[in-house]
Amino acid sequence: MGNAKRMKREKLYSIIWEFREGSFVSQVWANFPQQAFLKWIEIQKENGESASFTKQECFLLNTLINYDIDSPVLLNGMQNVWGTYFSINENDYINMTIVETVALEWKNTK
Repeated sequence: MGNAKRMKREKLYSIIWEFREGSFVSQVWANFPQQAFLKWIEIQKENGESASFTKQECFLLNTLINYDIDSPVLLNGMQNVWGTYFSINENDYINMTIVETVALEWKNTK
């Protein structure tokens, strides 16, 4: 197909996480919640040090991709709301909620 653009269906997910004493939110486009979670990790790595994570913690988040961590699961009685809970190190845990906030949208991709 060369450089022709294709249309790809994606959903907008809002990711809310609690870490230490704070609550944070971001949004990503993805095809499904597990992919949104992985994109969120990539964004944290790309951002480096941020309001919620130090540079070292961003590195640790990236290593989570290589381990068998619990994928987000649909919450009981909910539609379009998933949750997961994981440790970034031996003392700090992240409680995360992923919400499908916009229905499918066609996006241009290469």
